[in-house]
Amino acid sequence: MAEAIQIAKDVLRDDPPTPARPLMIITGRGKHSTNGVGVLGPAICHALVEAGWSVAKFDGGLTVRGRSARKPLM
Repeated sequence: MAEAIQIAKDVLRDDPPTPARPLMIITGRGKHSTNGVGVLGPAICHALVEAGWSVAKFDGGLTVRGRSARKPLM
């Protein structure tokens, strides 16, 4: 899980998304996880929101459209 979070952060650092060109991260639904509840999507979402990114969820993934207006650039 830590590796997936780091890869997402590296991609965002190297090629930041914009509202016109968002980044879609496919995390899967978690159907094969314990009790069918995914852990990868929520973990990546939490890490990116904490890092100041604007993240939206969709069934099986995340969409990052840029930096959140709520948090200053780091």
